[in-house]
Amino acid sequence: MDKDSLLAAVSSLLDPTIDNNRRSECFLVAEEYKTKQFQFSDVDFLCNPSQPSVVVLFGLQCLDYYLKHQWNSVDIQIKSNLKQNIFQLLREMHNYRFSKEETRAFHLMLSQIIVFLIKCEWPQQWPTMLPEFLSLGKIGIPQTKLVLNSLLRLYEDVVQLQDVPPPRRRDIVSSLNDNLIGIFKFALDVMVEQLLSLNSNQFTDCESFEVCRESLCTMSGFLESCRLNVLTSWTPPEVAIKALNLSRNLPFLSLVTMLVGIRSVQIDALTVISVLLSRRIQPGTEIPDSYGPTIADSFLKETIGSSSPCNNLIKILCSSLSENPEYSDERHNFLRLLGEAVVHIGCHLITHWSEYSYEYTLCNCFDRGVCECQNLPSHIFQAILRLTAYPIHVISECSNKFWITIFRTDEVSLLNLTKVFANDLLAIWRRNSLKVGQPHGTDIQSEWNRRIFESDDHSSFFARYRNGLVKCLSSSASFWPETFLPLCISWLETLTQVSPTAQDYDETNKFLSPTSPLILEWEAMDSFLDACLSAVKQSLKTRHLDADFNSKVKNLIHKILQCSNTTDPLMRAKHLGCLSILLQHTDSSNDSDLLIPFLNKVFESLNSCPLVDESSSSLDSFCCVDRPKPVKAMHLASATALLRFARAHPVRLMPYFDIILTEINKLWIGKICGNLVRGILIEAVVVLGFRVPQPISVQFDFLRNLLAVVYGPWCSSSSSQDLNNSTSFSEVLRACESGAAGLVGSLGLDKPLEQLGDLQSPFVQTRIKLNQNVVSLLAICRRLAEPCNSQQLENISLPILEPVLSPVLRVLRAFNELWLPESLKLIHPTVLPALQTTDYNKLCNSNNQFRNILKSINEANPVFRRLRGFLNDCHENLMLIVGLLFISLGAKFYLLPTEQLRIALHDGCCTAFEHLPDLKVNDLLRLIIRPFIQYCPRQYFETAITPLIPPVVEAAIERTGIRWNELNLANERDCENEEAIFTELVLDRSTRLLSRTCLSILRLIYTFNGYEISEQFNGSKNDTDNLEDGDDVDISESLGTNEQSTGGNSPGYLAKLLSNMHCVSSDPKYQAQNLPLDPLLLNSLAKSVTWPDTSICLKAAQWISTLVDLLTNAVVQNNCGYKVATTPLPATTAELLLIGVLYGIHVNGRNAIDCLNFLLSAGIKTYLAVEISVAKQNLRGVLSRVLLSTANNDKNKPSQVQQQIEAFEKKMFENYDKPLTVRARRDAFKKLVDPIIGVPLSQRFRSEVQIHNLPRLNRPKWNKSREYKRTIQVENDFGLTNLFSNGTN
Repeated sequence: MDKDSLLAAVSSLLDPTIDNNRRSECFLVAEEYKTKQFQFSDVDFLCNPSQPSVVVLFGLQCLDYYLKHQWNSVDIQIKSNLKQNIFQLLREMHNYRFSKEETRAFHLMLSQIIVFLIKCEWPQQWPTMLPEFLSLGKIGIPQTKLVLNSLLRLYEDVVQLQDVPPPRRRDIVSSLNDNLIGIFKFALDVMVEQLLSLNSNQFTDCESFEVCRESLCTMSGFLESCRLNVLTSWTPPEVAIKALNLSRNLPFLSLVTMLVGIRSVQIDALTVISVLLSRRIQPGTEIPDSYGPTIADSFLKETIGSSSPCNNLIKILCSSLSENPEYSDERHNFLRLLGEAVVHIGCHLITHWSEYSYEYTLCNCFDRGVCECQNLPSHIFQAILRLTAYPIHVISECSNKFWITIFRTDEVSLLNLTKVFANDLLAIWRRNSLKVGQPHGTDIQSEWNRRIFESDDHSSFFARYRNGLVKCLSSSASFWPETFLPLCISWLETLTQVSPTAQDYDETNKFLSPTSPLILEWEAMDSFLDACLSAVKQSLKTRHLDADFNSKVKNLIHKILQCSNTTDPLMRAKHLGCLSILLQHTDSSNDSDLLIPFLNKVFESLNSCPLVDESSSSLDSFCCVDRPKPVKAMHLASATALLRFARAHPVRLMPYFDIILTEINKLWIGKICGNLVRGILIEAVVVLGFRVPQPISVQFDFLRNLLAVVYGPWCSSSSSQDLNNSTSFSEVLRACESGAAGLVGSLGLDKPLEQLGDLQSPFVQTRIKLNQNVVSLLAICRRLAEPCNSQQLENISLPILEPVLSPVLRVLRAFNELWLPESLKLIHPTVLPALQTTDYNKLCNSNNQFRNILKSINEANPVFRRLRGFLNDCHENLMLIVGLLFISLGAKFYLLPTEQLRIALHDGCCTAFEHLPDLKVNDLLRLIIRPFIQYCPRQYFETAITPLIPPVVEAAIERTGIRWNELNLANERDCENEEAIFTELVLDRSTRLLSRTCLSILRLIYTFNGYEISEQFNGSKNDTDNLEDGDDVDISESLGTNEQSTGGNSPGYLAKLLSNMHCVSSDPKYQAQNLPLDPLLLNSLAKSVTWPDTSICLKAAQWISTLVDLLTNAVVQNNCGYKVATTPLPATTAELLLIGVLYGIHVNGRNAIDCLNFLLSAGIKTYLAVEISVAKQNLRGVLSRVLLSTANNDKNKPSQVQQQIEAFEKKMFENYDKPLTVRARRDAFKKLVDPIIGVPLSQRFRSEVQIHNLPRLNRPKWNKSREYKRTIQVENDFGLTNLFSNGTN
């Protein structure tokens, strides 16, 4: 191809005036030349400075392609000439006149080529590379930037991406380690040189700042892992110390903190500081005394003068906080990083307070605008106080950590110093606790939140932020009760005297807006009042102080009662919430003056229903559905306030029990309150009923008669106790006897959607009645499961709820069967989406991101939304009821024969299991299967758990595995529209939720020791019903008091029972009718390690090792230090586990090193747990088949695999005198299975570098470093070479 044609084709590629056909032709011409015709000699022509930029860049692309595909065939002399020519090109970079974007691309291509040459040649064939390269960087600014960028790219490629073979990687990393001091000296000297140049000039040089930025980026990349004495070894020239005002003791920190004050490089400098603060100084050679064991110590070493690094940071922080808080990405990142750095140093100061000799008084440096005295604690305290007061929550959040650290210390001098800030801090925290700055607002806080968060994300952030404030306030209340109590009283008194303004009302001008300042103040007060008052009361009691606490709280209650005559529902709600809390902190001596008015206010609010348009509504035709949102909030808050006080002080309510019952009975019959409020009120009644001062028999009769209105309709189709005309509900119960078909007809699901919108429709009334009975039953089940003692549980809760179990299971079965194919055919097409979009709707409600991706899921039709909400809520509440019944009926329920338990669990609860949506299965596992296990006494394991639970768990594991397969297929397809994207996201989320729930149940099975009734009354309960549907199950924490294992992964009694059954079932001579095929669920565990979720795989792999030890009765031997099997593992079990481990290594071992190590340990444990003959026959066959799957038609592969396996087995079984360590065995197994580990995601699309014929780098043995006596508790560090041992073994 002639040069003119090539130049024309390349130049036309980016010409916007040519058509696409011509551009395609030019592209083919360029690709043909690059891949087949390019020669090294063409570089001089293509990369000549006189050529257009597009031609020069094309020439570099051709050279890069040529090197990566022809390097091993290039002559040595040509390689030498190539390096010389490249360096010559770098020296003449100033001759190229490119635009800024073109220059960036030019540097990127050159850096890519240089790094490739280094990876291929250095250090064996190019020992002088680094001196030549660093000297090149001193020619000019372009060369300096290129050298720094190339060094960082080399580090990332070799250390992080690991895209070179391990031998080459070891050589390069080792050489980098030897030359770290030179590299850092070059980077630091370059920055000093540029800063000196800027000081001598009047104008700002942008290129100088770019060089400083490149230097900082390079250092931050290296400092994540390299030894830190490369910084302590650097000494700047004397002229730099004087001109730049650098510290002589801490020159590097002084230089970096000075750069924090330069706007163009401040974020890069803070990134370096952030990396350093997370590191410790290693015991290297000649570390100066000015540096401590951590970088935070080093910041605190020098406290005097303007060159003090810590004082510099503080001055910059205070100066930045005083500026106009207008949002920008740069300001957000800068303030966040700077605030976190100062708080980190401050927390370190607090933690090591006794080690420093500081003044314990405040200085006045901040008043004079300087920060140069040696009172460093004063500077830090005042700076963080200003950070706390900053009006942007996302910036001030980090300061909470500092104050909480102070309150956790017992240093008297420190607490006395902090007390000076008490009034300011409490005022700031009060202001910050207001939920202002919603993303849809117009103030400066809203502008920041709008740019940073989505609506749901901001709500989550503010909940976390306020939780930190509550911790700060409650802690301060414990330390400063005399100061906190008057401020709290003053705040409440101020709120009671404030009247709402016109701006506080909503658009109807009738109700206060939930976002009005007055309501937000009351909401903030309610959020921390309980925790803070409890802390004040306890602190006063501990210190034997008489602050007249009771009288002050009573005065507050009187003031709130006096101002609570307002008719606004939201204000009433806030008043009642605070009154309920305040009353809990008073004694009973003034109940007639305080408690009775409170109860009057509660029931007055519950009977009140102000409407927006009172003229068009009357209570005769009124329905609770028509209540305005503020009224609903008032009713809910009123009922909650009553229940909260009843649970805290039930005895104080007993004198007024009859009056309370009368009022609740009126509300129950009336139409004002909704089902949820009624449920809360009936819960309060049950709580009080258990405290009636009468014998248990009288309590039983009382509660049975009282609650008959709730449980009566469930027990009989014509209950005389049903005060609400149970005809429609009785019809539902009878209809559910025929399953889903009867439920469909009873609820009108076979009718068009438009016929289900009329409130007076019999189908809607049936739906309302069913929902009311389910919610009410859930309320009494929740409280009857929490009696005062075991006698009440057996003699009250059990007899009342025993008749309810069968009808509840019947209704639950009918709901489950709605998803059967034959049932779906009965449902009208307009109603069918209410069932089909169950998972979509639940995930949309829990995640705003999903809702934004597919807005059509949230249909505008209110009838459809109500129907779908009813089906979902009613179904879930039924599951909750069943789980609670296991607690109340446990003493009698688990006594039933296995067949009856099977009918209840399998036929009643798990009907249509394979057809339920994924999140319904997740609910079933969380709310029914888990409690069924959790509340089973030990003596009933063999009749309840072992025959019934394994089939359910296996089915759930099978369902989850299918979903993972579907998700893998979906990942391979291209999503054509937003709906497809949403579907894949929903599948991913639901699959991961189901996976975590399955593993949490497996873990419960393996750690469970049996439930004892006494556990229920020891003050700790498992609130499994409070776990939200969208929450991930935390599989790393304990599952509650019912798991009484000695360790996190210690098998419990149930696991030991199942292991014995597993051993028996493995005997071919043993035949049992009711014994599960896999009692210990090893097959399920082996499948779970294959799911592409590293957190699940890690936990499952740990349990494989634990269970193998359990099955083989492994004991620790003195000569090897690890457990050795005494009973061989059956061959079939070992094969099953090894296959799962190998597949898990292939899927999950590539992205998480911890996960890989546990999988390797599980594989080794399985291999050593069998007899040697089984290992050499059965397990060798498994390994051979798996490894041969990577052969790629290599004829020599079978023999190689055989030799590798034999060598591995020799290491495992034939070193009797000196057995291998655990790590050595794991490394040997890793070497064997390395072909199946897979490519990490971060390297999935890399170009593999193949380098041959390089001599081995001979290195002298490491000299043992002299121990640094002043360093204590310092982590070991051997430089870059051994830092990444996983990649070099």
